[in-house]
Amino acid sequence: MTMLDAAALAEIARVRESGVLGASGRLLELFDFLAARSAEGRPPKEAEIALTVFGKSESDALRDDPVARVYIHRLRKRLDDFYLRNGTPAGVRLDIPKGDYRIACINPTADDSTTAGEGREPVSAAPAKRKLSWGLIAACVAGLAIAGNIAAWALVAGGGQKRELASTDVWAEIAHSKRPLLIVVGDYYMFGEYEDRVVLKRLVRDFAINSKEELVYSQRNNPETFDRYSDVAMQYLPASAAFALADLAPLMHEGRDVQVTLASELTPDRMKSNDIIYVGLLSGLGPLRDPVFSQSRFQMGASYDQIVDLQTGRRYTSEAFLAAPSDQMYRDYGFFSSFEGPTG
Repeated sequence: MTMLDAAALAEIARVRESGVLGASGRLLELFDFLAARSAEGRPPKEAEIALTVFGKSESDALRDDPVARVYIHRLRKRLDDFYLRNGTPAGVRLDIPKGDYRIACINPTADDSTTAGEGREPVSAAPAKRKLSWGLIAACVAGLAIAGNIAAWALVAGGGQKRELASTDVWAEIAHSKRPLLIVVGDYYMFGEYEDRVVLKRLVRDFAINSKEELVYSQRNNPETFDRYSDVAMQYLPASAAFALADLAPLMHEGRDVQVTLASELTPDRMKSNDIIYVGLLSGLGPLRDPVFSQSRFQMGASYDQIVDLQTGRRYTSEAFLAAPSDQMYRDYGFFSSFEGPTG
């Protein structure tokens, strides 16, 4: 097994010192354990993690206890969040390969496309925009558009020019459909961090915790956080969603049943019985993520600001977060696909 090099060890130190994993707790302990074992070239087994990190008994560790898998999933999400916010100034990032319990150091920009419109690539580059352009306030590559029963769309280009969507080939079918139209807005759950169980210090967004139920589940596995974190019944939306909703007005013709819901509240039944337009970021797709990518040659990359073409191996990475908070120009991408839902 390959041992970690100096660049990987430096990146481990950077992640740890950032505080993204907290000052203490199981997640940080898991990260440190994986880092130490990966540095030695001895990745642990799932049972070893249950025994060493979570203090499980040997009998529990040998059973199919999901605690290690759950926390590995959360650790991957936390690393994604870190790189979304902090970028990869050293040109590498940490990764936990699927199906493995070790930390690896990868080059997230390998084979990244820097030229838009080569051949007939279905991914297109939006013109470089300034940091404050509303269409680029995003934590992902771009939006998705899916016509038919499921449509996902997020705006990626500025300009503010009103488009007559209903008359275009792309939107004509869904615009003239008689089925109910459900607009799904990608939302994000936030919870509160309290001091002395009374004073609210700040609001916290954790990509691994997307509902009150998931917060409670996390606290059951980390009892020390019960007094520190609490649900505050708050969710937030990207500012760009308001502009997108305004541009969707041509699709809302008189007499059509149009409703708006949050991605976190979308149910399978509503996905079957409505035409759906998603407005938001890739990271907010929620239950639409699997239907969107299950039929696509594209998949999410190392983080929410990257999409990978599985056929060519090419990676399309937004430069938005690498440019912030400066005013420099950067490149962003748009991804558009369409397919029919389960009922036609």
